[in-house]
Amino acid sequence: MKPPQAGSSENQQIKLTGIIQNRSNVDLDSVKAGFYYNSGTQNKINLVLIEKKLLALKKGEEKTVSCVWRAKKSAEYWTDAYFIADPDNAIKEEVENAAFHEARASVIVKK
Repeated sequence: MKPPQAGSSENQQIKLTGIIQNRSNVDLDSVKAGFYYNSGTQNKINLVLIEKKLLALKKGEEKTVSCVWRAKKSAEYWTDAYFIADPDNAIKEEVENAAFHEARASVIVKK
């Protein structure tokens, strides 16, 4: 996941980008990927949905997924943005093949 290069102001539009790859041995017709931000703290995470995407991935295929987020403050001076593949855990574990499901990037959100 790619975070913005510098600090962002609250409500500033930020483009979040993540890469999802199908490393399983089958084509996936319906894969969800979600962008979230943590409105809590590092010790008490409270993920809030920014946007979910639905896509199809052929075996071995990789796609770049993006969304625009209006930066929100968390309980700390930065917030963590998350890109999560299969956030609803809909893909059967035997198909997932030791997949990585989550990427996180810290975003400094100024007043």
